[in-house]
Amino acid sequence: MVEEFIFARLSSKAPAEIFRELRETPEGKSVTRNQVYYLWQKENAKIWKRDADPLKSAKILLSENDRYGGLFDEFASGNVRALSFFAPEAVRLARSVTQLVMDSTYGTNNAGMDLFAVLAEIDGTGLPLAYCLLDVVKSPNESGKLRADLGAKTDVLKQFLQRLKGLEFNPRCFAIDKDQAEISAVRSVWPEAKIQLCYWHVKRAVNKKMCESKKTKTQDHYWPENALRLIPDLEVCWGTLPERRPLGTDHWLGRCECPSTTEKLERDGRLEVTTKKERDTVLEILRRHFHLHPLIPDENGTFKSADTIRRECVTELYTWCKARGYYRLWAYMFTNWYADDEWELWARSADPNEIPTVKTTMIVESHWRTLKHDYLHRFNRPRVDLVVWILTTRVIPDAVHRVSAIVKNNSRVYKARWRAEFKKHWRTIAKKDVDPEKLERYHTNPGWQIQVVRDLTSMNFKTKMT
Repeated sequence: MVEEFIFARLSSKAPAEIFRELRETPEGKSVTRNQVYYLWQKENAKIWKRDADPLKSAKILLSENDRYGGLFDEFASGNVRALSFFAPEAVRLARSVTQLVMDSTYGTNNAGMDLFAVLAEIDGTGLPLAYCLLDVVKSPNESGKLRADLGAKTDVLKQFLQRLKGLEFNPRCFAIDKDQAEISAVRSVWPEAKIQLCYWHVKRAVNKKMCESKKTKTQDHYWPENALRLIPDLEVCWGTLPERRPLGTDHWLGRCECPSTTEKLERDGRLEVTTKKERDTVLEILRRHFHLHPLIPDENGTFKSADTIRRECVTELYTWCKARGYYRLWAYMFTNWYADDEWELWARSADPNEIPTVKTTMIVESHWRTLKHDYLHRFNRPRVDLVVWILTTRVIPDAVHRVSAIVKNNSRVYKARWRAEFKKHWRTIAKKDVDPEKLERYHTNPGWQIQVVRDLTSMNFKTKMT
């Protein structure tokens, strides 16, 4: 009787819900919570468990599904192995999309495998295209924390993305967080794509660094000649260790006229910003620099080149730090965010021809939240094959259903969540009076706006000035 009670609610209720209902019956008075979970898990496993080895079971599950028969692969490099699979309906639906997002999460399975996902951005909504379960294999002699062999993780991710490219995906923008393995893999597979670091992660990293109380050694990595190419008025010796000044120059020989030539610097120390007001100011400067773009005019209606934008941004940050004597903050910001290679990763103006609509990886974070809160919370340390079964039979079909409604403009079924907030804000702004002076400064170009709308409608994000 108890087993029948549990099995009847197997697909619709979690063990805790079944246990609460079972307590109200005469037969369930002596049944424990663990017994309910055991029976529920045992019967549930018949649906998705194919083998005692979870990874082997996951591959059997994928091979049994006609849709995934030829769309899953195993990759290996060094001590890293991976199982990847691709969503066929999503691939067909999003093949023309030019902006992709990738991120990883952990804690989804009891094998400790990291789960990577690549999503296509469609009208502000994420559509999962591919997943990759990545694991670092432990040898019999190893103990303690596992570490991937040098370059192995990058090589596996490269193979994973290369398969996605083979499905006719050619993104012009790829949004990720600052994971070097992901960055290297994307650059290798799509060298022409604009890598766009997540704005939220950039802001969080800078704020976290400014709040740290431990000492840093940013001066050991600061080369002033790199900044001098962008800031002609740079005081080369300010905040620069003597051995890092340009070789063969008066600065290196100590014969220059820089006021800080003879100042002694400590190699390590914490960043100088100590108040919340100053930290907020730095983050506000970073925010403005992130959003600048050659296709967006300034308040005077001037369109600036990508090179001009970068020079002005670096100069503004340097001037702010120099006025306060914050040479450690300047060295950290320039070395980690404003140097040549770093600027190209996060500043939207680094690609002067297109404006990425994706600013963060939040659509992937939302995807992880759905997976964990709506499905995995029912299971205690789920196996890999169970995670694969949930993704292929629950998560992906639901996402395809939502995005299909968006593409077909069927708002009765689903519409992008940002639209309701956008309409609300639009109506609020429409009620405000327009200041004639501000209207004079803001040079609206109707022809350009119409072209942008047409480009976005056709999912061509290349905005051309008319």
